[in-house]
Amino acid sequence: MTLHDVAEYWQQVITMNEYQQRRFVNTIVETMVNVKGKKIALLGFAYKPDTSDCRQSPAIDIAHAMLAEGARLSICDPQVPAESITAALAGDHSSLQVAICKDVMQAVEGADGLVLVTDWECFRTIDMPRVYEVMSKPAYVFDSRGAFDNKVLNDIGFMVYRLGKPNLR
Repeated sequence: MTLHDVAEYWQQVITMNEYQQRRFVNTIVETMVNVKGKKIALLGFAYKPDTSDCRQSPAIDIAHAMLAEGARLSICDPQVPAESITAALAGDHSSLQVAICKDVMQAVEGADGLVLVTDWECFRTIDMPRVYEVMSKPAYVFDSRGAFDNKVLNDIGFMVYRLGKPNLR
């Protein structure tokens, strides 16, 4: 195997990851008909759990794509500082479209959709019946990490879409 072969392999990994992110955002936009003016709670901004590092996090590209579609984002991450999130999203998007929240309930209150990006342990233990109560209806959950049980969330009343798993509804 040559160095060129190794580089080509890793380029394909990057290409596939980018494709999955685009597909995930397209699923959100198509499922919700459109997201313009809708509040989307983005849970997790770090590259991976147990870190405050958001460099090359999928959340950055997902957030940029959602903002480009006109969504209003409420972002919650237990360790990434607000300044890091703001810096990662700097650009042509209005600061009025992004709210950085200290806790999950603040992020999801009045949200049309919840998007799980980083698989933090604290997100696995969210009081989802309470979340459902405070979200707009229909309440959508888009789980990119497989952290939630689709059947449990469907039974609560959520419309659930999980990356890599068929939907129950």
